[in-house]
Amino acid sequence: MKHSAELCQLVIRNMATIADISRAHYDWFKKIEKVEEEIADRLFTSINELVKQRVQAKWGENQRGSYEMALNPSKKNPPPVSKPDEQMAFEPSNWEVNEDKIDQGAWYSVGYRGEGYWTSIAFGIDNEALLLRFDISPPFADLDGESTRERLLEDFLKKSALLKKNGFQYDDELGIFLPFTLDANKVAEEYPDLKDSLSPLNEALNKLFEMHETFAEFVYQIKPSG
Repeated sequence: MKHSAELCQLVIRNMATIADISRAHYDWFKKIEKVEEEIADRLFTSINELVKQRVQAKWGENQRGSYEMALNPSKKNPPPVSKPDEQMAFEPSNWEVNEDKIDQGAWYSVGYRGEGYWTSIAFGIDNEALLLRFDISPPFADLDGESTRERLLEDFLKKSALLKKNGFQYDDELGIFLPFTLDANKVAEEYPDLKDSLSPLNEALNKLFEMHETFAEFVYQIKPSG
């Protein structure tokens, strides 16, 4: 650790205030930017490890994934989750339609909603949130563009009362997603060893896995034959 645990804990507990001030005074934020990046990096590492463990426990060798969520130091904000090169994506291997690209076909991923810093997103500041996502892309269902993808996903969620009951939502850009946030105080208490404070992610994964058969049924309906 480049910075003391005490300093990182102080920043975590006050991230809402820090994010608010930095909107008007970004130069001020630069004074603690490296601390925030260290905290974000630790969060990513812990999230990567937990998701990988849970997915492997669920599907064993019958899965493939990329568990490399990481900070992009060249940007204040994380890259848009709608881009095809998501750093955290996974799927059961029987969904595979392209052995070279996880995110061509159907897949789950960890994404985000918001425009703030990674830590403010993780802590749900200003209605931001981390997301567990489900999405599809060509070559599934002979998609002829975003409109087809959007129609399929939106109709699928509308017809699934069980998904809606469990908190899943739809957005044209994000696909189908389940939002979750971490408790800043609990993260600060545990930092840097994050276990119990990741319980919201564990609970979100539980819901995702419980709903997997519903998603899988949809995938098998639209998956190209052959």
